[in-house]
Amino acid sequence: MRLPTGVLLLAVAALFGVVTARAGADAPRQVELEGVKAVVTAPEGWEQATDTPAAGQWRVVFRGPKLAKGGAQCEARVFPVKETQEAVSVLMQAADQVSRQVGGDGFGVPELRALKLEGRPAAEAQLVVQAGSLRLEGRIRLLRAAGTAWAMAWGLAPPDAPPEVLAVARGFASSLTPSEPAFYEPAPPAGDPEETIVAPPGEDPVRRRHLQAVIDALEAGSGVRLPQNVRAEVYATLREDALHGGAAARSAYRDTARTLHEARGESAQAQQALRAEVGKRLFQALEARQESGHAPAQRLALIFGLGRQPGAGTAEDGLTRFEVEVVLEGLAFLGALGADQALELSVARRATLREVLSARWKALDAEGRAALKRFATAAPALASTWQAATPTQRFHVRAGVAALVLLPRGPAGTAPPAPPADLKALRACLDANPRAPEAWLEALQAAPPAELVRLADLLPSEPPPK
Repeated sequence: MRLPTGVLLLAVAALFGVVTARAGADAPRQVELEGVKAVVTAPEGWEQATDTPAAGQWRVVFRGPKLAKGGAQCEARVFPVKETQEAVSVLMQAADQVSRQVGGDGFGVPELRALKLEGRPAAEAQLVVQAGSLRLEGRIRLLRAAGTAWAMAWGLAPPDAPPEVLAVARGFASSLTPSEPAFYEPAPPAGDPEETIVAPPGEDPVRRRHLQAVIDALEAGSGVRLPQNVRAEVYATLREDALHGGAAARSAYRDTARTLHEARGESAQAQQALRAEVGKRLFQALEARQESGHAPAQRLALIFGLGRQPGAGTAEDGLTRFEVEVVLEGLAFLGALGADQALELSVARRATLREVLSARWKALDAEGRAALKRFATAAPALASTWQAATPTQRFHVRAGVAALVLLPRGPAGTAPPAPPADLKALRACLDANPRAPEAWLEALQAAPPAELVRLADLLPSEPPPK
């Protein structure tokens, strides 16, 4: 007998629905851990319960079928980071707590190792607990699931438990994984703006933000951008002047900060013009104090004078010493995004990179030199524009750095390789192509300057100083 077409289609659709439902039912069920970006896989058919065993903690417990001797249990827990410790050290403490929790007299963690999961620090090991005559075996894993929280998963069962129960106890910990990848995040500038530098009797205190405002004005008044290492030197000089330079100097620093603060509602162009005007007045005052033998003023004049000298190329066609330093710091900032860790520029490392940059400048054509000059203008703002950027903008910069350094490029004139499409693809690209931090710096220093400018331009405009 031949079925009508409509009936046949309905039958096929119903069968497809049954198959799909069964496939969905057979798929492992993931449990999201509360408060962190991590998941575990729930053992099928095991009892599940959640609770908050202590302040700031959360856990989910899975209990297996009752056994003739002992029982099987799996647990995932979230607990706060109390102090800075390596994952291996925290795992040892956690394993001790697990042993105590199940009534153990002692424990062992064979094959203990540190690792990274999607960019997050982690550690794992076999876990053996001895409770009287009862032996329990399984695994334990620890994951830094958030900046302020650890996630832990473990499973234990007697070694003579049914094979399917023992397999769950041994495999549960490995199901603890991040639900999204993590990356190195550049830290905002250090230092409390309200830190008191000096508070003489009868005067308002001089605070860190006052000296930072003076540095911003000196930059604008001189038309230069200070590298971070030089900015620290200028700050130390101003701090010394605030401590020992007298009430007039301290008043000038407070007045400078107040004047710039009162203009915050103006346009960015108006604020920059005001900073330049105030900075020029500060330089005039420093010049007068320099002539009278004032040591901090003389030191500042020397810093700015040396910084304007050629650092690569010539005075007519080259980079100043300040520009060379900010280029190196810009390369270190971008390189840290690829290396997934901060890149420190030691004195010796800076000296080597300066020589390489000087030789690189000589080999560049006019277009390349102009692009490198543009990068020198953009580089000092990378740290502040990164803080103001959206997650999407940050992703595009990270992906661009990875593509520039790690992905093979075609012949000159061809389109650059496409960067990773999303965060997971970017994480996979970085993990599959590990490089030493120095290698990222070297690769970026050899990259086309126009590509460095393009990466900097992916970030928003520089916000005015606060």
